[in-house]
Amino acid sequence: MPLLTVHNVTKRFHRGPEVVVAVDNVSFALTAGCLTVLQGPSGSGKTTLLDVVLGWTAPDEGSVDGMPDPLAWSALSVIPQRLGLLDSLTLGENVELPIRSSRAPSPSLQTSSQQARAELDALGMAHLFDRYPHESSLGEQQRAACARALVATPRMLDADEPTSHQDERSAHRIIKRLLSAVDDGCAILVATHDQRIVTVADQVLHLDDGVLRPAGAAH
Repeated sequence: MPLLTVHNVTKRFHRGPEVVVAVDNVSFALTAGCLTVLQGPSGSGKTTLLDVVLGWTAPDEGSVDGMPDPLAWSALSVIPQRLGLLDSLTLGENVELPIRSSRAPSPSLQTSSQQARAELDALGMAHLFDRYPHESSLGEQQRAACARALVATPRMLDADEPTSHQDERSAHRIIKRLLSAVDDGCAILVATHDQRIVTVADQVLHLDDGVLRPAGAAH
């Protein structure tokens, strides 16, 4: 059974007198243990569709059914483009947040600090645990945001261009960690231009001017 189903979703925006259809009658399903890639040119509606799936933006038509609890990191995690790290916390403390805010105790015998260090270590960043975001590169901040999203073992994860600021080695670490989460049963939806992620996806959705089209279809 799908974990989440998008039914005939349409989202419009008003730009002065113009009505822009950002997402046009889109339907698809996300399944546990499946990596789904949302592909398309800039301005095709990928981020808007992610926001609708997350419940951050209400659709004008259609519905999103089966949404995990948006307030529980163990149910739903996000890697946003703007990253959203708290400047007053170290990278390690940012990664700890989902564990510390959990409503139920972790089944792991590790402390939240140990879990955060292990997650950062998987992304080659254990030595940066005590560094603050403003002391870190954009690539390091993005990997910390990835670690934060994955540390609570979420049922579903949505990611917007999670490798956009990474070199080859670091991008490979992120992709490897995403695939590990999929193996653990996570349903992952990634909006990306990164062909390395596309090639390992279980499902690829091609969005063009807000419309899902078959691979290689002409506009």
